[in-house]
Amino acid sequence: MIIKRFVIVDLNNKLANEFNFSPNSNVIFSRNGTVGKSSLLKSIYYCLGMNIKNFTKTWNYNQMIFKVYFSHNNQDGWIIRHKNFYKVYDTDAHLSESEYSRWFTKLLDMQIKIRIKDSENLSQVHAAAILSLFYVDQDSSWKGVPFRNTANLNWYNSNDMPQSIFEYVLKLKSNEHLEKEEKRGRLKNELSQLKNTCNSLKALKDQFILTDKRNLILDEDGFKEDLKKYLLILESLNDKISTYNEQIYKKQVELDSLKLELRELNDILKCNNKLYKNNSIKCSKCNSFLTEQQSEERMKLDYSSFLLSLNIKEIELKINEAEQSIRSLLDKKLGLDKEYNKLSKQLQMKSSKSSINEFIQSLGETKSQDKYYKILSDLEIKSSNIDDEIKKIDTEIKKLTIEQNNRRSEIDSYFTDTFNELASNLPSVDRDFKFLKFNHIKSSGSALNQIFLVIYLTYIKILMKYSSVELPFVMDSIIKDEFNNDVLSRTYSLVNKIFLSSKKQTFFAALDDKFKYLTGECNKIEIKSDQKLLNKESFDRLKNEIS
Repeated sequence: MIIKRFVIVDLNNKLANEFNFSPNSNVIFSRNGTVGKSSLLKSIYYCLGMNIKNFTKTWNYNQMIFKVYFSHNNQDGWIIRHKNFYKVYDTDAHLSESEYSRWFTKLLDMQIKIRIKDSENLSQVHAAAILSLFYVDQDSSWKGVPFRNTANLNWYNSNDMPQSIFEYVLKLKSNEHLEKEEKRGRLKNELSQLKNTCNSLKALKDQFILTDKRNLILDEDGFKEDLKKYLLILESLNDKISTYNEQIYKKQVELDSLKLELRELNDILKCNNKLYKNNSIKCSKCNSFLTEQQSEERMKLDYSSFLLSLNIKEIELKINEAEQSIRSLLDKKLGLDKEYNKLSKQLQMKSSKSSINEFIQSLGETKSQDKYYKILSDLEIKSSNIDDEIKKIDTEIKKLTIEQNNRRSEIDSYFTDTFNELASNLPSVDRDFKFLKFNHIKSSGSALNQIFLVIYLTYIKILMKYSSVELPFVMDSIIKDEFNNDVLSRTYSLVNKIFLSSKKQTFFAALDDKFKYLTGECNKIEIKSDQKLLNKESFDRLKNEIS
């Protein structure tokens, strides 16, 4: 992609401007550092889909409409952006940010997928992720981790950024490779969960498997014989118990009858004794003696009392005998009850067999155990199958890696040679940096700028030579701290050699007092100190381009 022209329109304030660019080196310069060089470069990449972190506070980009004219694969096109909405040359509808991102990556033939944060799942790469490799921002790119702070890419796994983008752009990994790694990651997570479940089941085995009753045998013939004997004995005992119950009942009826008769005789005896007492020999009033008839009556009463007393004693003896008989029968019945209960509990299998109750219980336990072992077996089989699938994917990934190793070795060697060559020109840069290893840079001051500059120029040179995608390179100033003249001359010498002398389209921002360090031909675009980046004169002419 070559950026040919850039238009900015501020509808609110009726301001606008346009900028034309060379397909090779472009230097944006001014006489001081506050007139809009960075805002112009940020706006170009913002229009392409970059989420710029640090726009200047006075640059109200949200109320502006930007339009980039470009050529790509011998075809001209344009992109318009206003806030998070886009319009592109070959689509009638307005596009959301995600829709535009899909359009942009398709345009560049960059259908790369990257892991989402805290997940093994892949997602189509955002346009900003690709653009971040080609843009070095004045404010955010010279601290922390190289290439990682340029754009907001928080939805991707930080361990993959920017390494995975570089691997794809440099053809060190394909989507096939990434998808196999994604699948392997998902399978490993699933395998880990299955193993944890298996271990939990095994730890709980003692709570499910109390005894091993898998060899328990039910002897049906033996059970039938034992049951027949059991029923015969119970029947005999029941007959005896029934006989005793009948005898006890009869004795109890007899006893109740005797007791009733005894109460009646006692009542008659009391009445007879009372009558006998009333028939006294001598009258209590006149002291006369009883007549012969009265005396005879009194003798009859006395004799009746005597007979009643004999009957009472006889009945009392019968009651006593009946009670003893009942107690004896109850004792015998109690013995039979105990024998009956004891016999009920003694129905057992022989030593090699189980009782009916135990056998029935064992059937339930065996089913529970079978279910336990089946679940465990299914989990282990599934784990084994997943493990085999992971090994198969590992073999496929290894094969793909071997095919890409030659190219990786070539680029790795090119990185080392280029980095060491550039580092040898600057005094504060160590050479202990590895290809595609992006770590936090802990230096400070001019030493920090020198390290970042060598890193960025090295990767820019690699992208210029090996990248599968064509995008313009932007370096928005290299000065964050003052260098001495010798170091300043060396840094610009490297910029000239790598950045401005290439045949690729590049954008570089500088103050005009640094032109003495710049050599070679380049398209110079001046942002004048006495003018703003936008003007009223261009508004009427340019507003129709973004309507």
